[in-house]
Amino acid sequence: MQQETLRATKRTTAGSRASKRLRRDGRVPAVVYGAKLDATTAIHVDGHDLYSVLHTDAGLNAIIEVDVEGQQVLTVAREVQRDPVRGDITHLDFIQVDLDTAIEAEVSVEYVGTPEAVTEDGAIAETLENTVTISALPNAIPSSIEVDITHLQLHDTL
Repeated sequence: MQQETLRATKRTTAGSRASKRLRRDGRVPAVVYGAKLDATTAIHVDGHDLYSVLHTDAGLNAIIEVDVEGQQVLTVAREVQRDPVRGDITHLDFIQVDLDTAIEAEVSVEYVGTPEAVTEDGAIAETLENTVTISALPNAIPSSIEVDITHLQLHDTL
């Protein structure tokens, strides 16, 4: 999996007024934390850079090297908060990862094929889950998992 780099700046002010000011300037407030870091660090990143980093094939499971004023921290994005109307990211957490330690991640499920019951009996295939939680090394997290459903018969479930 490809690593993306994101430049960040430490936040000097806290609170909702300061965060609104950052968002108005095209910045996204965030925090970086992890077991090997001394403390949680409040940062802000460029909104356009963040968009391009998170809109890769890996999506939210992308490994992101956050450069906080010269200090590189290997992270993944978690706890993404969005504006309920526009859908813009308003805040997110970057969690430090170790490439040798497994993490949990949500991965999308892609259903492949048409079940036999649909083609032969006129049934309807209904999907209830489109994601699955997996545990894997950060570099081994797939962008999606394909599930072949062509063998499914009437009343079969996965």
